[in-house]
Amino acid sequence: MNQQQDKLQEVIAYYQSQDTSQQTIVQALREIQTIYGYIPIFARAQLAEAMNLKDSFLQALITRFPSLKGETYQHKIVVCTGPRCIKKGGYQISKAVSKLLNLEPGTVSIDGKIYFITQNCLKKCGTSPNIMIDNKLYSNVTEQKLTSILKEFL
Repeated sequence: MNQQQDKLQEVIAYYQSQDTSQQTIVQALREIQTIYGYIPIFARAQLAEAMNLKDSFLQALITRFPSLKGETYQHKIVVCTGPRCIKKGGYQISKAVSKLLNLEPGTVSIDGKIYFITQNCLKKCGTSPNIMIDNKLYSNVTEQKLTSILKEFL
């Protein structure tokens, strides 16, 4: 592990056993921000899991406190990995997105432009496989369609 990861794990281990008051959570977020200069999405997710909080709650706190800086991105790509999408090629779509963008799920591109995640279900099973980009749904996605869809975001 690198030095930043070691520090992050130390912060998370400490706050995992603390109370979940807003003040305590904000302090944990500030310590994470001190490590990276901002609060990376993966660190926020680890803190949420460790403190048994919803990630959306941490996101709201980051938005509410101007001194906290969350990781920014221009476009969010969500690939459905629910059972019906997987059965119809969703796994291959996820792998193709990873390959085309050179990103693993749960990460932001080096240029900060794209955040790529997978989600268990987008609730549009009848038109699977599905992806969502910036809250716009793309249905019946194939690897050929995927290339043309992603071109407008690259």
